[in-house]
Amino acid sequence: MIRPSLLLIGAAFLIPAAVRAQDTCSLLTPDQIKAVLNSPVEPGQAGVAKDSNECTWSDDKGEDRVYIALRPAAEFRTFRSNIEKAGGHATPVTGLGEDAFFVSPDESSAALYVLTKTHLVLLTVTLPDGTQQTNQAAEKTLATQILPKL
Repeated sequence: MIRPSLLLIGAAFLIPAAVRAQDTCSLLTPDQIKAVLNSPVEPGQAGVAKDSNECTWSDDKGEDRVYIALRPAAEFRTFRSNIEKAGGHATPVTGLGEDAFFVSPDESSAALYVLTKTHLVLLTVTLPDGTQQTNQAAEKTLATQILPKL
């Protein structure tokens, strides 16, 4: 079984300046997220590190609902390889970026990894009472709104 921490594998790597330049919290609005979640979220909160490449949107109860991280595109294959070496299964996704896959550590959660020309995008959505399929559908919907901005 894959641990949920695999979804964020490698998040502690140093972040190159080209990726830091993107304001990750500007990639989605609370209204875009509300349309997918059917519930409001607070404005996005950047990661703790200065010039973070991460953003999290939480609901009014403080539960994380949407998480985005940007990494250099060159790290895509390494992420996939590390996930598979740790026992994870990358499920291909068509129609997003140059390559994309889901990793689902349990029956209700999933993470979407998308390769663009310049970025690796990691996106997770946690719907209240969501299933793996509904979380994946929400991730794909939000990814289609993010990718044109990169």
